[in-house]
Amino acid sequence: MAQSLQHTAVGTKCRIEAIDDAHECAPLLRRVGFAEGLEIERLSARNPSLIICGSCKIAVSRSALDSVKVSVVCEETTDGCARLDSSAELVGAERVAWWKRLLGGS
Repeated sequence: MAQSLQHTAVGTKCRIEAIDDAHECAPLLRRVGFAEGLEIERLSARNPSLIICGSCKIAVSRSALDSVKVSVVCEETTDGCARLDSSAELVGAERVAWWKRLLGGS
C-alpha cells in the first residue's frame, strides 16, 4: 500500500511507487534521480529530510516528500534486524546477508 514519503519512519527503505507530477517539485526530484521503482531510504525527519537516492544523499523538503508515494520494503528494528514487508523480495547476496543478520551471524 502506497503512502507519502513524508509519513515513513527514519531508517525505512522504500520503493517509489509514484511521483505526483502536478507538484511543483516533481521535475526537480526526477532530475536528481527520483523515479518509479527506485529504492530509497529516509535518513532524517528534519526539514529538509535527508534521503538516500541511488548512490547520493539528497536533502528534500517536507512539501516535496508529500509528492512521492512509496511502499515499504524494509525497516530496521531496535535490535538491528531487518523486518521485511510481505512484498519485498531479496535475491542472491542480499538474501544471504539478511539471513546472517537475522540469525546473528557475521
